[in-house]
Amino acid sequence: MLASASRVFRLVPNHIRCISHSILSEADLKVDDFKVQNEPCLSYLKGSKEREELQAALERYGNKIEDIPIVVGSEEIRTDKPRYQVCPFDHQKKIAKFYDANEEVIKKAIKISQEVRPKWEKVPLNERCKIFLKVADLMATKYRMDLNAATMLGQAKTVIQAEIDAAAELIDFFRFNAFFAKELTKYQPLSPRPKETLNSMRYRGIEGFIAAITPFNFTAIAGNLPSAPALMGNVVLWKPSGTAVLSSYMAFKAMREAGIPAGVINFVPSNGSVLGNTITSSPELAGINFTGSVATFQHLWRQVGENFSVYKNVPRMIGELGGKNYHLVHPSADPDTVAAATIRSAFEYCGQKCSACSRMYIAQSIWPQVKEKMLKILKDMKVGPPTDFEVFMSAVIDDRAFKRIKGYIDHAGASKSLTVIAGGSCDDSTGYYVQPTVIETTDPHDRIMKEEIFGPVLTVYVFPDEKANEIPQLISDSVPYGLTGSVFSQDEGYARRVAEDLKMSAGNFYVNDKSTGAIVGQQPFGGGRHSAYLKGSKEREELLAALEKHGGKTEDIPIVIGSEEIRTDNIHFQVCPFDHQKKIAKFYYANEEVIKKAVKISQEVRQRWERVPLNEKCKIFLKAADLMATKYRMDLNAATMLGQAKTIIQAEIDAAAELIDFFRFNAFFAKELTKYQPLSPKPAETLNTMRYRGIEGFIAAITPFNFTAIAGNLPSAPALMGNVVLWKPSDTAILSNYIVFKAMREAGIPAGVINFIPADGPVFGNTITSCPDLAGINFTGSVATFQHLWKQVGENFSIYKNIPRMIGECGGKNYHLVHPSADPDTVAVATIRSAFEYCGQKCSACSRMYIAQSIWPQVKEKMLKILKDVKVGPPMDFEVFMSAVIDDRAFKRIKGYIDHAGTSTSLTVIAGGSCDNSTGYYVQPTVIETTDPLDRIMKEEIFGPVLTVYAFPDDKADEILQLIADSVPYGLTGSVFSQDEEYAKRATEELKMTAGNFYVNDKSTGSVVGQQPFGGGRISGTNDKAGGPHYILRWTSPQAVKETFVPLREWKYPYMEN
Repeated sequence: MLASASRVFRLVPNHIRCISHSILSEADLKVDDFKVQNEPCLSYLKGSKEREELQAALERYGNKIEDIPIVVGSEEIRTDKPRYQVCPFDHQKKIAKFYDANEEVIKKAIKISQEVRPKWEKVPLNERCKIFLKVADLMATKYRMDLNAATMLGQAKTVIQAEIDAAAELIDFFRFNAFFAKELTKYQPLSPRPKETLNSMRYRGIEGFIAAITPFNFTAIAGNLPSAPALMGNVVLWKPSGTAVLSSYMAFKAMREAGIPAGVINFVPSNGSVLGNTITSSPELAGINFTGSVATFQHLWRQVGENFSVYKNVPRMIGELGGKNYHLVHPSADPDTVAAATIRSAFEYCGQKCSACSRMYIAQSIWPQVKEKMLKILKDMKVGPPTDFEVFMSAVIDDRAFKRIKGYIDHAGASKSLTVIAGGSCDDSTGYYVQPTVIETTDPHDRIMKEEIFGPVLTVYVFPDEKANEIPQLISDSVPYGLTGSVFSQDEGYARRVAEDLKMSAGNFYVNDKSTGAIVGQQPFGGGRHSAYLKGSKEREELLAALEKHGGKTEDIPIVIGSEEIRTDNIHFQVCPFDHQKKIAKFYYANEEVIKKAVKISQEVRQRWERVPLNEKCKIFLKAADLMATKYRMDLNAATMLGQAKTIIQAEIDAAAELIDFFRFNAFFAKELTKYQPLSPKPAETLNTMRYRGIEGFIAAITPFNFTAIAGNLPSAPALMGNVVLWKPSDTAILSNYIVFKAMREAGIPAGVINFIPADGPVFGNTITSCPDLAGINFTGSVATFQHLWKQVGENFSIYKNIPRMIGECGGKNYHLVHPSADPDTVAVATIRSAFEYCGQKCSACSRMYIAQSIWPQVKEKMLKILKDVKVGPPMDFEVFMSAVIDDRAFKRIKGYIDHAGTSTSLTVIAGGSCDNSTGYYVQPTVIETTDPLDRIMKEEIFGPVLTVYAFPDDKADEILQLIADSVPYGLTGSVFSQDEEYAKRATEELKMTAGNFYVNDKSTGSVVGQQPFGGGRISGTNDKAGGPHYILRWTSPQAVKETFVPLREWKYPYMEN
């Protein structure tokens, strides 16, 4: 077994990104005992059975042109735009004819995929896993030699490189992904009283389709990018590389033969621009799983930003974009190991591995020995067609690659600082051949040391031995990449020091081993509440004192950067929403200069904070939780009541209990999640470990007014995982947020780790998105603002050191669905609470109710009676149920919807409807009946105390499900009320995609940290589930480390010997 059941949810490979979490149950899944580690068939010796089988497959595919159709659903399509895949080592030889899908065909693939998506997503995970394990078995047997032959002929891989890739690794992806999927989905949230309330998590696919855009250089990656999302219940459009169509099509055929239904994965060769333009303009786009160039991914990101408003979901953008990988060689290194490892890393598969070593930094004292050994190896190395089993390296993939690589060699020939010491010749007369080339440089900043070449060119910089400690900084700062790297050293202290210093320079890091060769599964590539407050109680007296303290003054709140308090001349005030003449806080807007200073300070402290052990960081955050639970509890409640107009119970649940829970649960999840370590089958020879780094750069936390807990979680969760943060609080929640910030600082979070920066939104947004150090945005707010930030990131994509993480929670249009069998009392009370607690200003508040006509009169009567008794006023009056809305802008927006209801023939105001902003921003709780379920008041987010009710005929209870699902673009929360268990189950399934948090016979609000992790899909956000374990990993950049204790000294493989 790979992991014990106690570590189920700690394994997070790539395909966890292809899940949309929904709070509901899925049957517990048992892990079958199956062989997860597929050993490559390494012999291929003369006369062996596998060699004869491979040669037969080579002959079979080498002597014909395979006709490869577009496959959409069960239909094979051949357009009038055929292209050919040729052998790179013999470019006159055509091995496959294939067809480019045009826009019409791609749109057809999208349509077909959406028709099959619900059926596929409903297939139980266990059944999907069985299909994928069958795929692996077919690839390991029936298709193994076909895959190897196609990869050798079409991608010019030698037999060992084809076997490792197209057989072993591809098979492992399918087997490990099935294993990980079952393990991951075992996590279920807490249910403290399961007989009263059962909380569960179900792992949905994502509504829409995933576009898998795959590379030529790894058949395994080409197979994994579409299959991992499909395994998790998604449907996929797979665009294979034109130079890897044959092997990709074989992988596709194996998937179909194993039982993956038609239309789940659609095989769509296409011109890149045509596919990109078509998918990014489709509302159904749910994600892009991409391996390729930085420029292409950047262009796709921009296109997504430009079309953001059309999407049903915020698309998941997953990209693997290459690297400029290095070997660092200390004077103590073993010369034989360095020479053999570097030859293999730089020149296996012509340096066309994402992880290939392209630059070497080596100590002067050891370079002569290593150089001599490398030149000797290169002299013996045979370059030619991969069908010759003595060949170590064949041709590069195509003419474009040939010209690009030759350009760098020509540059070396013309440069004074560069000397070609081996290879350098290029010949494309028959195949695209570039001899393995080694270049010495005296300039470590020459562009050949900085730019990705993706070919068999290694550049070597020789440094004085005494500069060994300075070289890590040079390596780290000289390129924008961070994929793989290796250190060679027998000095264990130096190796460990360098591994720490170069932590951010490589996602996969190796000690005394080459920078290539990641193996699937071994180096993964890539508060308790005070509920009383009764008259005369201690907590009530303490709260009243805190209200008097904070309500009797205007708190001066500075910008805080590092340990410096800053006050600009751009002064603003936070007022009480229920008494807008009363100022409770004076604060200052940071300008561009101040924000840039915060970025600079954060980067100065980042490394020190990131190196603090996780256990120590957790202690600090747990201390912060303790301070919030004791010393700062009443201050937080009072500030939230005064500044955000929350009643006492809403403040206590939010600013105390939930905030404290976020800090405590996040610390627990962080420690649990990071226990996962990859396989080390032979730990005495090779030790594989995973470390969970923060992300290089800074995180911008842009927080909302409506939850003090969320405002505290958005900056603190990234900081817990080793990141530094610029926190922009909401203007209307400054006081409570500053108290949270003070508690964190008092608990021991160092100055500069979290910087408190009130600012004008556009100034802050423009400044952070134009900064190369931006590493992520953690956002809660409007769809429009998140969309604008996404576009800005896309426009500035080329300047960033990292691809920024974009995490957004963007609101909803939440619903209650009431079946004729529902209990009227439950419906009435739950809907009043959901719609009107905190003035409907919760992201999850019920804004629309669909109720059966037969039950509506009873529910209506009960609701109107409750509303007659509901008291609206200042929150310091403890009899008040609901206070004022947050500010004048909210007041005007909400009043606009009520005015619309007053003039519409299809809308009738049956309760409330009055608005008064003379003293505070008061809107009475308003209930509106509609005869038109598609009126804009039923579709647009109001974010105020307005509930619209549509009463439907009882016999239309099943039809109403589709209406709910289709009428709005949001997908945050929803509830079904029904005593008919079958209807409740049916509604739960049919409405699966309409809510990230779904409730049965309970209101749509009230998620609890650790019990109902929160987040929605569609345009409601990226659904990262704050309050659950998965959220924490979004703020790490994991690094797989391989430490080798048995040196590699031989560059040849046994089958190459005659």
